[in-house]
Amino acid sequence: MSDDDSSKARPADTGQQENERTLQPEPGTAVPPAVLTIAGSDSGGGAGIQADLKTFMANGTYGLSVITAITAQNTRGVRRAVGVEPALIREQLEAVLDDIDVRAAK
Repeated sequence: MSDDDSSKARPADTGQQENERTLQPEPGTAVPPAVLTIAGSDSGGGAGIQADLKTFMANGTYGLSVITAITAQNTRGVRRAVGVEPALIREQLEAVLDDIDVRAAK
């Protein structure tokens, strides 16, 4: 993000207080609500995490993700899919929830 781009929120600086669970907006902007998607990744960009994050952004929210699977796919089909270990899925979710005030989840 460039210094002159004040239209977007950014995650809080790492020097923030441990109990603060907010996004720190650029000066003069409002904090968008944080929305979490839990889904697989679509390398073609038309579904899954990628599509959800595009939708969140188009609706003025700050998108967060927990990835459950990784695929090799395009518009014609899925070539391969690999699931993420449940322990890593849990760790992703805990990491997000420990730091950010999630207002909604999909």
